[in-house]
Amino acid sequence: MNTLDLNSTHRLRARVLMGMCGTLMILGLCLGIFNFGRPEVRLYASLQIVYALFSGYLFILAMKNRHTLWQTHLYSYSLAFLVLLGIYLAKLESFLLAWAFTLPIIFYLLLGRKAGKLITLTMMLSIMVIIYPKLPSFRPVMTNFAFSYLLIWAISHIYESNRESAELALHKLALTDPLTGTNNRLSLQERFNQSTQVSEHKPLTLLLLDVDHFKQVNDNFGHVAGDDVLKSIANLLTKYTDDLDLFRIGGEEFCIFLHNSSTQESLTLAQTLRANVERETFVSQGLKIQATISIGVTLFKEDMQLCDLLRSADEQLYRAKLSGRNRVMHNLVPAIEEEVMAQTAPLVT
Repeated sequence: MNTLDLNSTHRLRARVLMGMCGTLMILGLCLGIFNFGRPEVRLYASLQIVYALFSGYLFILAMKNRHTLWQTHLYSYSLAFLVLLGIYLAKLESFLLAWAFTLPIIFYLLLGRKAGKLITLTMMLSIMVIIYPKLPSFRPVMTNFAFSYLLIWAISHIYESNRESAELALHKLALTDPLTGTNNRLSLQERFNQSTQVSEHKPLTLLLLDVDHFKQVNDNFGHVAGDDVLKSIANLLTKYTDDLDLFRIGGEEFCIFLHNSSTQESLTLAQTLRANVERETFVSQGLKIQATISIGVTLFKEDMQLCDLLRSADEQLYRAKLSGRNRVMHNLVPAIEEEVMAQTAPLVT
């Protein structure tokens, strides 16, 4: 799960946590004060009041988005402990057992599927162990509790699974270019952050590609043909790079991240892409179309932001356009003559 997915899930859990904290703060104070006057449950009432105060504290943190995952876990486990202790101390006719049916929903919403599944199973077994000695010889209560709890557990699990799947699908849709199926500009910043963190001091190179005279393709052959050319170019680019590192960031503009590639490897790949687009004949609705691309290549330097990296690559792309297009320009090794490389680049299939 990537950063945007985590942020979205964190926001959802924060809203659920705020709702729970606000409700249980009021409820815990009321029950704690009411039960404090009963000597036999005074200790339990004190725990209810402490939990209510903890709820208020966590509500403030969640409202300011300053709560942490371990605090959410502690809050959930504390509630589980209070419910178990209440069931242990009370008689079955007190109906404290009903609180147990809220736990699977709470655990899944706050902790997710993995942690929620584990603590839900633990709670079910613990409650059954607690209530078993309290039951008469005929034990329909145990059967009814088990089936009711399992039903709520199954619903909670299915809901959370579907919610996560839907969230991932919507997230992927938001980050994917609908025409070419590549990543879009929205996903570029996230991938840049990941790449600069993981790569550490390893080289990170950016290739910025632009289809030459693309307006003429649309004017001469139509926009449908233009779309087909873009899709075909995107398919060609995917043969030479990881799907995660290819982006369509403009109408006819793409960019590629290269990780841990040497200067020569980066330039060789750029020339390979340029040469293979040049030699390709694109077909749309029976029409044969030729196209070329210009490429600007730049290297990530420490403390660079994404806008700085794109600006540097765009400067090289602009040089390639001014030099006659169908060129690769770079700022990697100034001694290399770009035009010589453009003329001698191998055609790789």
